[in-house]
Amino acid sequence: MLLGDDCGKKYDPFIIFKSAPAKPTAKQSENNARRHGFGEPTWREICRLQRQFPCQIYGNKTAWWNADISMKFLEFHFANRENLGDKILLLWDDLSAHWTQEVKLYAKSLNVVLLKVPPRYTSACHPADISWNKPFKGLLRRLWSLVGPSRPIMTDWITSSWGALSEKTIRSGFARVGLLLDTREAAVDENVEVNTENLIACLENYNLAEAEVNSDDDIETNSSGSHSEDDDL
Repeated sequence: MLLGDDCGKKYDPFIIFKSAPAKPTAKQSENNARRHGFGEPTWREICRLQRQFPCQIYGNKTAWWNADISMKFLEFHFANRENLGDKILLLWDDLSAHWTQEVKLYAKSLNVVLLKVPPRYTSACHPADISWNKPFKGLLRRLWSLVGPSRPIMTDWITSSWGALSEKTIRSGFARVGLLLDTREAAVDENVEVNTENLIACLENYNLAEAEVNSDDDIETNSSGSHSEDDDL
């Protein structure tokens, strides 16, 4: 899940990996409450990755967004802001996990005003779909063939690609839907320059470019196609 604002600022992305549920159920409840859904051995790796990269990482059986992660997302990005008394507008698509009663009430308690982008209109009304997602996914594709996608490498790819997008690119999405709330102008950033060498150097700095990946490290992905549901404002 990506988050940006009308000033062009990018916030730490939320990444979801597959994680087999623990048995019994009480143990998994503890994992959800204390370890972002992961078991204790994997949680040690996740903690290291979160220290190393600017992101939050969660895990569940399907690697899919849910209402609990929606709550964590709101808490992480909005619960401790300085201007807690001021209302903030958050655009979300119609994914059901964004709109449970619990999520809506929690958002209201944080002075976050949720606005739903209607189905099939994200390409015209959602800044992320309009200007962020295409260059972001393009950066990921350039990295995809370098090495097998272990958790550390995948985390690096996502955070590096998100970090490579310019402030101008983020702001242009808001400009295109008329959501710049002051008199500043943002030119539409049609061609995003990508410095692939810097991204490769980033991998090498973390000793990931030559990492050996075995079947235990592979990350399964949803093969049903690309979804914009998790690329939100």
